[in-house]
Amino acid sequence: MSRVSEGLIEISEVMSVIMRENPQLSKSDIVSKTKEKLPYYPENWVGGIYDDIMNGFYN
Repeated sequence: MSRVSEGLIEISEVMSVIMRENPQLSKSDIVSKTKEKLPYYPENWVGGIYDDIMNGFYN
């Protein structure tokens, strides 16, 4: 698996946990909390993963 694929999976896993534990959070809050846990990924990746999750891409 490529490093990019691994990164996208890691971001989606962390973000999914944050979203389950805090369903009331806004997109910006979820992206910020994910970035706190995974500061080495670009913010546009994290925001893009959020959009993908909300659009059902990972279902």
